[in-house]
Amino acid sequence: MIGFVKRLTPARRYTMKKLSAPLFLLIYPLTQAQIPAVDSLQSGAHGAPDSIPADTAYHYDVRNFKYWYARGDTLHIDTALTIEDYYAINFTRSDLFGYMPFSNIGQPMNPLTENRHYSCTPEMGFYAKAMHYWGVDAIPYYDVKKPFTQFQFNTGMRRGHALTSLFSYNPHSRLNLTFAYDGLRSIGYYVNQLASTQRFLFSTHYENPSGRYRAYGHYVSQNMGNEENGGITDTEAFESGNTRYRNRTNIPTELTGAKTEYNGKRFYWNQAFTLIKPTVGDTSYKRSPLTLYHIFNYESKRYYYDETADNPKYDDSLWSLADTRRWTRTSYQKQSNELGFELRPLTKGSYISAGVDYTRLRYQLDTAYTQGVYQTDREIRDRITTFKAKIGIALLPDISLHVEGAYNGVAHRFKDAYHAKAFAAYRSPDWGDITAGLSRTRAYPDMIWQLYRSFYKRLIYETNFSPVEISRTYISVRSEKYADLSIDFTEMDHAVYMDGDYFVRQTAGNIDMFRVQAHKDIRLWQPRIGGNVWRLQLDNRVLYQNVIHGKGLLPLPDYITRNTLYFQGDMFKKALNTQLGLGFYQFASFRSRQYVPFINEFALQKESLEVGGYPLLDFFVNGRVDRFKWMLKLQHFNADFTGYTYYSAPRYPYADFAIRVGIIWFLVN
Repeated sequence: MIGFVKRLTPARRYTMKKLSAPLFLLIYPLTQAQIPAVDSLQSGAHGAPDSIPADTAYHYDVRNFKYWYARGDTLHIDTALTIEDYYAINFTRSDLFGYMPFSNIGQPMNPLTENRHYSCTPEMGFYAKAMHYWGVDAIPYYDVKKPFTQFQFNTGMRRGHALTSLFSYNPHSRLNLTFAYDGLRSIGYYVNQLASTQRFLFSTHYENPSGRYRAYGHYVSQNMGNEENGGITDTEAFESGNTRYRNRTNIPTELTGAKTEYNGKRFYWNQAFTLIKPTVGDTSYKRSPLTLYHIFNYESKRYYYDETADNPKYDDSLWSLADTRRWTRTSYQKQSNELGFELRPLTKGSYISAGVDYTRLRYQLDTAYTQGVYQTDREIRDRITTFKAKIGIALLPDISLHVEGAYNGVAHRFKDAYHAKAFAAYRSPDWGDITAGLSRTRAYPDMIWQLYRSFYKRLIYETNFSPVEISRTYISVRSEKYADLSIDFTEMDHAVYMDGDYFVRQTAGNIDMFRVQAHKDIRLWQPRIGGNVWRLQLDNRVLYQNVIHGKGLLPLPDYITRNTLYFQGDMFKKALNTQLGLGFYQFASFRSRQYVPFINEFALQKESLEVGGYPLLDFFVNGRVDRFKWMLKLQHFNADFTGYTYYSAPRYPYADFAIRVGIIWFLVN
């Protein structure tokens, strides 16, 4: 295990090797927050990276191990201690800027800016659950020279913990096998708030000796379960600071005996064959003139909601019950096959790809009502043929133009949906990258908004909404030397939403939104302490947004700001790298949408409860020894002296002061 193991005695070194080999668990590494925002301009139609030639003199440093994603991003394992670790050492393993987490980990997060993704094929819905669900683009594929293990551990709320684990192994230089398991169980501080998650992943990739055939794929099984308490009934009890209610289990909640579960399984396989053999000395099929590819994707999802007790408030507000059974079942299956080709001319960075995707879609309810106005169909089925194309042109060595599109040409219900995008990119080796583009999407609402039924009468509906249309114009600048800046303008037509009476509606006009986001990590001071260089830094990220038209239908805070002051340097002859600092997170007060636990979605509220306008302060001490990182955080330490008015969503208080511990450990056999 490199330096650390070399310092052990032979006996202890042997013990460590015996222990680390079966540590078949560990975390799916770094997060999307560490993935470059600008898409790789050299990625192929199916997103496979260049291969690494075998090297007998290879130095087995974990930082030389790489992993990549289907969208084309290729990264290396990073053992350095960075400020991004402070943001990402959590169960989601991602930067949560733009979200307001609920009080328990594994619960939903209130989105503070509009970031939903629409595709030509409608998804299942249940957005608050789906935001924790790993899609195809979130799955990592590894290339390691030695068996590699990674762990991440986080303490839970009140009782419980979260463990993510990953083991990756290359039995051959052209074959990789990766296994990962995530587990979470956290009780939470309020009653009926248990969160439980299990996730298993197997991913692999293979390349034949000639380099003409390459394939990668994965199997993933995910299960997310939550107790739903509907929020607290008495906000005054929470805000009073009364010692009786400092024990949060004494505050009554809206729901009793309510549970939700969202699970899914997916098998994905992406393969490509080069028709023309690569030139001598160039083993990467991505630089070959013509490649055929095939992508197979089968996915099955289910959503359950159960109640075991009467809940008088909701029995009344949701028009009482339509059925004595207090449970609902919803399922979604999608199977797709995509065939296509990629043509790469001699000009480096240019490419043309085209393909046809045939998808079979099925969305099904457990039963159907057959009486009066509550009669609904039981399922939605469709067969969709989608035509796809991408073109990239390298105008100059540092300037490129990209166009891509997808169109549902043949379908019964979901015909004429499309997505089109065009952007230009300029890359300067001196100061950074700039990307400017526009996109247009015409997509059908999620299945839940088209057909749903519950034992609550208000939540029984069958709609025939028009497709949602989204236009977006944007420009982004990424510069480590200066700052990161992004500006975009979004126009949304025929948006679907749920009003305060739980009716599903569609806007007749537009919702227009303007956003500006800036990020800069500023170095304030760089002293030398004990022969080591330390740095005093101030990391700033600010988002300003303005819903110009339709603000009542899309309530969002006017600003979100996060400022982190931290001091970092080496100690004990550079054996320990330490980082300590103060984190500040705040967003403007606004009349947030309410969380609807029955369908795990967000709806407009009838009340006038506001969220935000409150600072969240964290003090943290992080460290790294060799390949071991640890985090100690005093989370929300200002809770007891700045007032009990902190909410994640209406009637859902944010977490009180808590001491949080997290670790990341990289092991190489």
